[in-house]
Amino acid sequence: MKRIPEPLAYSATFAVLFLSMMFGMAACTPTVNPPTAPPIVGAGYINIDDQRFQQAIGSAETFYLDTQNNVNAKILTPSPTTLTALNAFGIALTQVRQLVLNYHNSPTAAKLATTNTAVTNLTSSQNSLTAQITGGK
Repeated sequence: MKRIPEPLAYSATFAVLFLSMMFGMAACTPTVNPPTAPPIVGAGYINIDDQRFQQAIGSAETFYLDTQNNVNAKILTPSPTTLTALNAFGIALTQVRQLVLNYHNSPTAAKLATTNTAVTNLTSSQNSLTAQITGGK
């Protein structure tokens, strides 16, 4: 039986240990998740809440004006109950618009809480009114 020269035996042993270590480390590499980027605030908004409020107001205004135009053009003939709800929505929209403007001009924690609740309620009213008008479709 032929004997392997010592330097080659060490090289083979080293190669096996090195490869075992590399594969072992690759299997145990921890996953690193990058930090979540902060939300981007658009120009003209003071913070992300202000942006969200203004966008909700814009959506509500568009919905209200489109619905009013459709009623006036006789494209839509709402029931008396829906018409009452639509008028109440218009009043609420005016009130919430003022709260959003007050928050935008002077943001405080108290104004944030009040405005957030009002905008959430307005959005819920819009969704409910949309379901009434479309018959839940």
